Amino acid sequence: TFLLDSRLLQILGRGLMVLALLSFVLGNLLVWRMLRRELELSRLRSDFIDLISHELRTPLTALSLKAEMLAHGEVRPDKVADYQRGLKAEVDRLALLVGEILDFARLEKGRTPLERREVPTRAVLARGLEEARPALRLSKQRVHVEASRDLPSLDVDMDLLARALRNLLENASKYAPEGSEIRLGAELCDSGLRLTVCDEGPGIPRQDRDRIFEPFIRGDNALGKPGSGLGLALVRQAVEAHGGRIRVEDGSPHGARFSITLPLGDAA
Repeated sequence: TFLLDSRLLQILGRGLMVLALLSFVLGNLLVWRMLRRELELSRLRSDFIDLISHELRTPLTALSLKAEMLAHGEVRPDKVADYQRGLKAEVDRLALLVGEILDFARLEKGRTPLERREVPTRAVLARGLEEARPALRLSKQRVHVEASRDLPSLDVDMDLLARALRNLLENASKYAPEGSEIRLGAELCDSGLRLTVCDEGPGIPRQDRDRIFEPFIRGDNALGKPGSGLGLALVRQAVEAHGGRIRVEDGSPHGARFSITLPLGDAA
């Protein structure tokens, strides 16, 4: 009995040592993961502040310079209209950036209730295209729309979904070559209705395809391009708020193809 009890105590002691070792390892692993997450969040916040500061400073500097020249009469009369259009463009750029930040904050906290209504699918495409016209016109890009007239209506928040399409179209205009074609389409699929935006740009590397929908994350192709890092995050939030999903894949024959799949009927 004494030997048996000793063996049981030895086994129990070894088991406790193993448990203590596992607890130590798992505890340190958990702490390491928490620290890594905090460091990543801190880096993202720092990058976001730097990015936003740059994006705000650029139009503000242009606004200040042009306004000062106009105020001091340093602009030739035949150039005044051009300067005024430049001022309007910079103001629009600032308003767009501030709007993206506010929209992201509201969607992130769930403070933006959807104002759903039945709208024709082609009307959603037209609204998104109209809002993206200035960026497309600047890049001299053509948009080819493929959407049948007999597509069903969508029960959606028109403003929110149109902004999502605008972001995708502006993204395409930013990275696709000047004068290239962008394809905007809509079609029925097994999961509901699919909206697509295809461009002829460099495409999205596979390792970046999940990350680019995260806030403040920009892919390797975005280096040197203006942007807040919130556009695609806003698109994903808007799509998921409607019960849909978004994905990106290779375009045909090249470029990127973004697709938004929205549920129809009761699934919406």
